[in-house]
Amino acid sequence: MEIGQRLKEVREKKGIALEDAERETKIRRKYLQALEEEQFQVLPGSVYAKAFLKTYASFLGLDASEILDFYKKNFAEQAVLETSGKIAKKAARVNVSVKRNYRFLLAAIAVVAGLMILGVYINNNLNQGPVSPNGISSPPEQLQPVEETPAVNLELTVKNSDCWMLVKVDGSVAFEGTLVPGQSKHFEGEDKISVRLGNAGAVTAKLNGNDIGALGNLWEIKSHEFSANP
Repeated sequence: MEIGQRLKEVREKKGIALEDAERETKIRRKYLQALEEEQFQVLPGSVYAKAFLKTYASFLGLDASEILDFYKKNFAEQAVLETSGKIAKKAARVNVSVKRNYRFLLAAIAVVAGLMILGVYINNNLNQGPVSPNGISSPPEQLQPVEETPAVNLELTVKNSDCWMLVKVDGSVAFEGTLVPGQSKHFEGEDKISVRLGNAGAVTAKLNGNDIGALGNLWEIKSHEFSANP
């Protein structure tokens, strides 16, 4: 039995168009087509592949448990290997990014140290104050405080179903994985936080302490970017 061929044959035999199947199952057409062509790598992950197969098979009147058993025996291991390969590649990219950030950090420390020395020098000169005609130093003018660069704080909470997510903080991967209902993750960055969700409707967010609600529709794959200076 080939999963994809069987799904497609049953759908065409019943005269159901992909557009109709999309509307009834709430699964996007490109994912339904990927199931029929057994292109499971198009899906966000094996969790979604099994969920979509179960929903689609039930919609077509097939034995969902039989379809899932065949998928687990023939495709699940391959999906795990592909996911492991992707994670390894991303880890290598993160390692390169860490080395690059380390060099940048050293340069930043040198700059900050120079600015601190310059600040001490300027502060000493200001404290002396300008000399008035009678030889008495005038009190120094009070410096205006420098505004701190605002940070971006983001809290993600999974509500009603599992959700795979990829979160980057200031350009570096901070988290990649699947959260179950009730789990939360908190992220803080200086510049921006980028989020890609495999089930946007299952996730609610708080940005800088403000509740902004769900980040999309159920089973919708969606990306968001939250910046410190929108």
